[in-house]
Amino acid sequence: MLAISNFPVWCAVDITMKEDGNVTTYSVAGKEVARKLFDDNGKLIKMTGVIPDGTVKQMKNGKLYSVECRKGKCDGKTKVYTTEGRLQFEESTNVNGVKESLFYDYHPSGKLKSIMQSENGKISYLSSYYETGDISGEHCYFGGKNGTVTHKTYYPGKILHREFTTKKGKINGILKAYYTNGKLSSRVRVMNGKLSGTSLLYYETGRISAEETYTTNKIIYKKEYEPDGRIRIEGRTDCKTAENKTEHCFYIAGHRPITTFSLPLLP
Repeated sequence: MLAISNFPVWCAVDITMKEDGNVTTYSVAGKEVARKLFDDNGKLIKMTGVIPDGTVKQMKNGKLYSVECRKGKCDGKTKVYTTEGRLQFEESTNVNGVKESLFYDYHPSGKLKSIMQSENGKISYLSSYYETGDISGEHCYFGGKNGTVTHKTYYPGKILHREFTTKKGKINGILKAYYTNGKLSSRVRVMNGKLSGTSLLYYETGRISAEETYTTNKIIYKKEYEPDGRIRIEGRTDCKTAENKTEHCFYIAGHRPITTFSLPLLP
């Protein structure tokens, strides 16, 4: 007769776990198959019976917890479900001993909003989604949140919208933004979260619409172009902050108002 602890994966069973003080019991189809006794410090004192291959399930604080058991050890993939039955968290250890975790978040409608992946407690990847199911963003982390992070955001239909890199939580390097037709809409230089150097803005045709020069987030020169490439206006610029803390920027000659590039909010 095949021993219950050697069940092949294809006939693994659902196991119900119940904690009562220092005693934890494991049951299959309402029948107890194993029992563990712990001391007051949580150290295992005694175990009777055998935990079969399968998935241990436990209700805790209104959430369903499950963990895979093989050969009497319950250290496989762990899953946690919300009260609505949506997968909220799962964790496993890969062949290299790295603990991999996935965290799920949902829109009020119940549609998937984001998935965050971590390795040994450090975030490594984050993806976000529109309610339609289309991906809205991808973020790859090297060294956790305070390390280097590459970001890509998308229009619906997975059409690239922006791509940029952050270091220690601030945008650094070249930020590129695109129109929905795939053409470049802007190419902006950023240092430590502040606009710096020359930024280029484009028409959807691909022609340059403006050149803006910044120093530590303040625009100091701008050149605007007509759609046919002719220069419309250019000159030195300045900005003033009103009482309501709104910043107004303009050409120094003639005080003609101008618009400036706005950096995106970080996830």
